Amino acid sequence: MQKGKGMPPIPDRSGMAPHGQPRQNFFVMACAKLKSDWTDNPAFRRGLLICVVLAVFMLISSFIFGRVCVFQIMWGYPCPGCGLLHAGFYALTFQFEKAIESNPCIFLWIPLILCAMYCYVTGKLRSKWLMTFLIVTAVITIVFYIYRMLTVFPNFPMVYYSGNLAARMRTLVF
Repeated sequence: MQKGKGMPPIPDRSGMAPHGQPRQNFFVMACAKLKSDWTDNPAFRRGLLICVVLAVFMLISSFIFGRVCVFQIMWGYPCPGCGLLHAGFYALTFQFEKAIESNPCIFLWIPLILCAMYCYVTGKLRSKWLMTFLIVTAVITIVFYIYRMLTVFPNFPMVYYSGNLAARMRTLVF
């Protein structure tokens, strides 16, 4: 079958992109982007260091306080993101009922994180639609937090942590 004027183009199955360069899958592109940012971008290295420090903090605070939320450790009250870590774990392990019980906003945050990862790899991290998606997701999370504080608190999952640092300081001072 030859290409004619009215015929659709025959798909190229040679592994080459239309502009003559080899096709790369998303994973290869992501690894190449991470490697180039690691060597050429000091801000990327600082951001990665911050992520490592936060992970170490979460491990230590989980060991000492049994919690990872700084807001709850300091003041005892749940924060707007309360339950997102558990909900993320439950969603990734296909326990959707538990994820919804912990924090249903996870189903907005997971696509946001995936979109941000895609935008990072493709170099479009500062796109307007991503920022709009972030703002809308954050506002919905805060509105849902207020709703849960008014209707659910102090029951599970919006529980007060009595071993918070503010309460401990209060007992030391008074």
